[in-house]
Amino acid sequence: MINMRRSHKSAFSLVELLIAFFVLLIGILAVLVLFPLGLRESKTMVDASMAAIEARNARSMMEVETFNYTGDGMTKLGYGTASMIQAKYGPKGSNSGLANFPVMFPWDVLGGNDDSIFPLTSRPIDCATTHRDRVIDVNTPQYSWDARFTVGGGPGLTPPPGFLYSNAAAWQNDYFWWFSQYFKYYAVQISVYRNFQALTVGQGTVWLRAAQKSGGGDYDVTDPNRPLWSEVVVANQPPSEIVVGSAIRIRDDKSDWYKVTGVSYDGSQWHFKLDRPYAGLNLGSATSTSASKTDVIATNTLIDSFTTLLGSQLDDIDSSTSNY
Repeated sequence: MINMRRSHKSAFSLVELLIAFFVLLIGILAVLVLFPLGLRESKTMVDASMAAIEARNARSMMEVETFNYTGDGMTKLGYGTASMIQAKYGPKGSNSGLANFPVMFPWDVLGGNDDSIFPLTSRPIDCATTHRDRVIDVNTPQYSWDARFTVGGGPGLTPPPGFLYSNAAAWQNDYFWWFSQYFKYYAVQISVYRNFQALTVGQGTVWLRAAQKSGGGDYDVTDPNRPLWSEVVVANQPPSEIVVGSAIRIRDDKSDWYKVTGVSYDGSQWHFKLDRPYAGLNLGSATSTSASKTDVIATNTLIDSFTTLLGSQLDDIDSSTSNY
């Protein structure tokens, strides 16, 4: 007699398989979510590295690029953007005066003149823009830059001995010696963009405001801890692409780029809060002050801005009869 036993093998039920598949699916989805984040972070790192390289190249170019400037009734031969700015905007230039600053490169430096004045063989100007306001890298054309020069001063900021002469000619000579020191060194802000695109805002009002004390009341105007903040207020509907993280510039004032840290709409106007107080306004004794602007732009293509210092070498290479 043969004893036959039925073998019982354990197996997964359909419910168990579904649960296991669901857990596996969650793991796969979690990994897939990391890919776009990683790609975005990689792109951000590449842009940051390229921006640093572009800014370094821009500074090198502005230090050594030669120019032969024959405009504004003068002839200057030399090298370096700071030297050319001194030639045009220094005390003996036809556009002289501190009131002309800040100066934007390339559009204020080259203006409507032919590019042969300042040949940018490796960094051609984007001639498609009305303001000629950026320089494009031919090797990586998606990247471009501009530079904002402000007067930095230099040695000899105090008048020389006997500055206030009674003799007019002697006073004038010393005046030019002293005043020209302001045009020897420049603080330069180089802004680098990727696939630059300007968002036209047009008219707007820039406000500088002083926050009130937590318990109520205003801070004393002499209080160094008085918190100040700024915003741009726009009546006409601005481009919807302007969001937190966008950058705003007031081209009326050739201002820095300001980051947008807050966006709100009060039913009639749009408010863009800036990341720091606007430098073009003086609050004085008021709790707020404002200025109307006609040329406000924004962009989402600014990678970063870098600040450096450039000095004019015009005295060493000036070929004209005018001396500083």
